[in-house]
Amino acid sequence: MRTPLLLAAVLVAGVAMADVVDTVPLRHKPAAEIVPALQQAFPDAGIQGFYDQLIVRAPDAATLAAITALVERLDTPTRRLTVTVEQRESGAEASVDTDAAVVISNSGSAAAVRLGATQSGGTRSAVQKVTTMDGGRAMISLGESRFVPVLSWSYRPGYRIATYGGQWQDAGSGFWVAPALQGGEVRLRLYPQSSRFNADGSIAYRGVYSEVAGALGEWLPVGETTRQASASGIGTSASATTRYTVWVRVDATP
Repeated sequence: MRTPLLLAAVLVAGVAMADVVDTVPLRHKPAAEIVPALQQAFPDAGIQGFYDQLIVRAPDAATLAAITALVERLDTPTRRLTVTVEQRESGAEASVDTDAAVVISNSGSAAAVRLGATQSGGTRSAVQKVTTMDGGRAMISLGESRFVPVLSWSYRPGYRIATYGGQWQDAGSGFWVAPALQGGEVRLRLYPQSSRFNADGSIAYRGVYSEVAGALGEWLPVGETTRQASASGIGTSASATTRYTVWVRVDATP
């Protein structure tokens, strides 16, 4: 009865001795990025990452050679991409219309005319760049902070307590971006934003979220927001337009 058991033990030992164990070095990609794909492609093999190399236990030499060949195709250099974002905010373009009467004769007859004037403000722009890996995500933000003091009171029977505090408020321009190369095209998710302090202490905010695609080195329009305001009085009307636009370009970094 012991002969079949002994034969089975010998067969198991023979299978275990048939495994091939070796290391495969990596030059570009981290092991954590490649191991899941290899484990899915070769479920019968044991693959672990150790710093800049892989420890592979394959059932035979042919499987080890196939794993090594796939690693060479996956272990490609990761491209670095430089994203340039230009945010433009045009000054208010104001238009004023006025009704007036002009006397054209001694008899006092008059003609109604409309007088108009248009005034354009300047354009302020912010250009920012950030470099990240293909498929990565980066964020950049530049601006200023102000401390806003707050005084509060709490009342108790017979007395009151003054509490001094406040909070920091930030304003500036920045964006986060996630670019990815697909063939000769780059696709990216982008969220640029711009804010500034007003004279009264409030914050004027602009922002656009977009997903765009185009060629490397091409300026791509991301989005535009327009704010219009109007007012009217006796014989006079005025309107103002403020425009915020965003452009983006992605370049491959050597």
